[in-house]
Amino acid sequence: YGGCAGKTLDRGEVVEVVPELPLTVEHDYPDTGPVQVVLGSHGLTPTSTDWGARVRLHLQVPFDRLDDVRAALTDATSGRVDFPADT
Repeated sequence: YGGCAGKTLDRGEVVEVVPELPLTVEHDYPDTGPVQVVLGSHGLTPTSTDWGARVRLHLQVPFDRLDDVRAALTDATSGRVDFPADT
């Protein structure tokens, strides 16, 4: 049994899993450009976008970069971006 388990483990790949958290970002249409620049600089792509009265983006952000992304979005929009509770 031990030999079989060892051979199986030898064949397996090591996959790094980065913990992510959901982040909802809401902004007015004129702030779309600055928001996209921030997302691009952090290598983030929305999982979905709602185009209503305001733009609402749903993201998955690496846990260790969440505060940096929120701060960058706030700075880029002069505080006009909102982070409604994720549902």
